Amino acid sequence: MAVKKQEELKIPLSAVPESLRTRLGAEAPRGVRLALAKAALPVPPSELLPALAYLSQQDDEEIATEARKSAGDIPEGFVKSLLQERSTPSSVLDFFARLFVHDERYIEILLSNPSAADSTFLFLAAELKRPQWLDMISFNQVRYIRCPDIIEAMFYNPETKMSAVSRMLETAARNDLELGHIPGFREVQAQILGEEELKKRRDAGEISSQEFQELVDVQEEGDGVDDDEFQALLEEGEDESVSEDLADEKVPMWRAISNMKAAQKVRLAILGNASARKILIRDPKKAVSMAVLRSPRLTDKEVSYFATQKSISEDVIRMIAKNREWTRHYSTKVALVKNPKTPPQQSMWFLKSLHLADLKSLARDRDVPGVIMKSAKRMVDQKTAGRRAR
Repeated sequence: MAVKKQEELKIPLSAVPESLRTRLGAEAPRGVRLALAKAALPVPPSELLPALAYLSQQDDEEIATEARKSAGDIPEGFVKSLLQERSTPSSVLDFFARLFVHDERYIEILLSNPSAADSTFLFLAAELKRPQWLDMISFNQVRYIRCPDIIEAMFYNPETKMSAVSRMLETAARNDLELGHIPGFREVQAQILGEEELKKRRDAGEISSQEFQELVDVQEEGDGVDDDEFQALLEEGEDESVSEDLADEKVPMWRAISNMKAAQKVRLAILGNASARKILIRDPKKAVSMAVLRSPRLTDKEVSYFATQKSISEDVIRMIAKNREWTRHYSTKVALVKNPKTPPQQSMWFLKSLHLADLKSLARDRDVPGVIMKSAKRMVDQKTAGRRAR
């Protein structure tokens, strides 16, 4: 699941220098506001820049468009001066962060200005493409401890180095932040807590015995693969084909994944390609296999393929069976009915919507649970008898 888009901060008229407010307010003539938006009036750049930011949010589309264009054309030195000034209103900084989000001239200055709002950092954490800029965010502990959503945005940004993600998750765990909704956080937290604390949580019923064992195993993991190798796997193109033969997968990917620690596997399961998901869906750790189902890149074709696999864990099959969106697809329903790991009550529900040909096949299939086989035969008899009566 991707991070929510952060709304642009509203720029109040008070963010504009007082000398310009009467020429920008609701009472000001449109012609004056348009002239300012086009930078056609003699106004010092230090005053014009915040005015352009304000005008960019006008309901008048022409004024807003011209203001954005003019803001992008102001000489670099004046823009840098505004962005590094701590007295610059946070809403104005937010505007320029969005305007220049991929402009290497200004991002480092914006990230260094403590007056920038947390919501601006949240936007940048999700949108920046340069690892060195994302690293700057990962070292700003005060900022993301105050606004933990930044950590989630960094996690889901494929350009963020795994070392940066791990650093932020570890800092969050040491500061007792509750980020269980971020995949991989529990594993990092387990390394910080230690086995004795995990035992207490298991005995108190806070985690299951299976979860306890998986989290204890995390503490014995190595360092995993390095940033470059992990990033290379994230950057591999999306493979649209879903082969039924695991031997088709590239050996380097198999080898790299086998050397990963749990937190790396979880992130690759969510942000990696179809080949990575096909390997990771079989991982014995529940956190890893279930992370595959949370990938925003997961396709219906993959889900249908996973539903056919009897070697996949019951937790994964159960999650697929309970998802209404995935089970709208006929091939997925057929696969789930044939899979002995699907909960019987759900298999029986899907059975009702199958075509006669598939019911006949199930009625003869000795690999499906007996109750499914018998029910399919009964449905076949009922449908056949109904046709004869007609």
